[in-house]
Amino acid sequence: MPRAVPLISAFNRGELTPLMRSRVDLDIYQRATARMENMIPLAQGPATRRPGTRHIARAKADAAVLLIEFEFSAVQAYVIEAGPNVFRFFRNGALIETSPGVAYEVATPYSAADLAGLQWAQSADVLYLAHPNHAPRKLSRTGHTAWTLAAIAFTATPAEWTGTNYPACVTFFQSRLWWAGTPGQPQTIWGSKTGDFENLTTGAPADSALKLTIDDDQMNAIRWLRAQRVLLIGTASGEFALSGGSSGEPVTPSSLQCIRQGSIGSGPVGATSIGNSVIFVQRARRKIMEIAYAFDADGYVGGELSLMAGHLLRAGVARMAWQQEPWRVLWLVMLDGTLVGMTFMKDQQVVGFHRHPIGGTGVKVLSAACIPGIGATELWLLVERTIAGGTRRYVERMEPEFWADDGDARPTLGAVFMDSAITYAGVPASAIAGLDHLEGQTVQVLADGAAHPGRVVSGGAITLQRPASRVAVGLRADALVRTLDLSVGAQDGTAQTRHRRVNEVGVVLHQSMGFEIGYMDDRSGAEVTDLVETRRPATPMDAPPPLVSGPLVAMVPSDHQRECRLVVRSSQPLPLTLVALAPRVQGA
Repeated sequence: MPRAVPLISAFNRGELTPLMRSRVDLDIYQRATARMENMIPLAQGPATRRPGTRHIARAKADAAVLLIEFEFSAVQAYVIEAGPNVFRFFRNGALIETSPGVAYEVATPYSAADLAGLQWAQSADVLYLAHPNHAPRKLSRTGHTAWTLAAIAFTATPAEWTGTNYPACVTFFQSRLWWAGTPGQPQTIWGSKTGDFENLTTGAPADSALKLTIDDDQMNAIRWLRAQRVLLIGTASGEFALSGGSSGEPVTPSSLQCIRQGSIGSGPVGATSIGNSVIFVQRARRKIMEIAYAFDADGYVGGELSLMAGHLLRAGVARMAWQQEPWRVLWLVMLDGTLVGMTFMKDQQVVGFHRHPIGGTGVKVLSAACIPGIGATELWLLVERTIAGGTRRYVERMEPEFWADDGDARPTLGAVFMDSAITYAGVPASAIAGLDHLEGQTVQVLADGAAHPGRVVSGGAITLQRPASRVAVGLRADALVRTLDLSVGAQDGTAQTRHRRVNEVGVVLHQSMGFEIGYMDDRSGAEVTDLVETRRPATPMDAPPPLVSGPLVAMVPSDHQRECRLVVRSSQPLPLTLVALAPRVQGA
């Protein structure tokens, strides 16, 4: 019987659509998976388990539906919880309060139905807000508990901005503040006077305010505005570039042109700038598109980034949030409440999609926002859960990237790989409180760096088997990598559709422990896995085992399968970074 030991040394193309399950002729096949859950593909090749989320606060009246980022600087950033007719504010991982238990709030005119249509642009301590049903407003900050929301007193407000008729989009470009897309003039844009953002007085001088209506054969609303070397404009029918007429020329009343760049069309979702690219959602919301300047075309060219993983976007994209550090992931909040990530490193030719089922019952992710944190970009989520028979909404923040120090006797002491988690650090304790937000839920526990049997939250607390000084408690969120068909092991021609089996698998890891490996049974569709033992004989039984970095071999006595697929799963709240797989495949 022919044997083969293929090396799977990269997972950075993420999950592939089932339509490509037999495309062994493509390079992408060698770097992709059939399924990836709660794992983030890295540019270097490995896939690493995403950290858990930390419980921050319950949303006001369980009604918040939008998170807004407010970034004054790399060290002063906020997340705004936008609920029906109210804003609340978060900073340094906590809700800003005027006194213990009393949140600082600002009243707004935006109803729950309005919030999905908000767009914004920021300049220093002022956030400009656009919504077609409301006059443009600005949110000004003078202190952590000193915010003011007011209608903008423009100089020369356009007469048509009145009453179902206000701009839907806003951005900055060439020292002007731009507005666009009123319901009555959906293809018209207005640019402020240069350096005077609230002055819309038009005229002949070069720094005067501007008004322009896009010439097009279709009347389609402007969906977004994004500044690059030109002002890119996304409408429901296509993409346009507004400029001063030639490279580097400023936009003025006498030097102004708007040229179509593409005909993809955008959905009602704001675009995101990533380097020299603008990422936007296609009109049907089921594709992620990129538009970027191409020297050979001397213009902006669009292309689809989600072609190889379109099955993950069928529910439609609702929101996007860009997390630059540490992984360069565009997080996609779907209309059905699921969360999808897209690792995007254009310079390394890495585009990889991955699923992120958040732990808990009746879970929906409603919104996401990213702000700078200490050494990384923080991802904040607004999550809906079913708790104690009712629907509750929580603001949560993803934990920092896990990285253990070499030689650490208890490397997993601070690990958090559970969702809606809390942590305790102090004198050894058996009773862990502060879990009211998970009442009645079965939770996972990491006590002094070791996995602890699950507990059910009662009265907002749990009791441990033994006292511990460092404890993390939260909801289980398994990590999974399922390979594509290992199309090797045939002596003559393709191995596709032929029976094969795996005897053992070489696994290369980085700072990992507590995972299972096995195979997919192609008859039942079930995973057949066993826990991989990583504890060394010299490790004391009363101490957590060390993390594994390097190779090990696991036995996987599979049956003969027409599709030969491996499974790596982590069900315990412990780190996992999968570097490579080297299965020993035997043909029939």
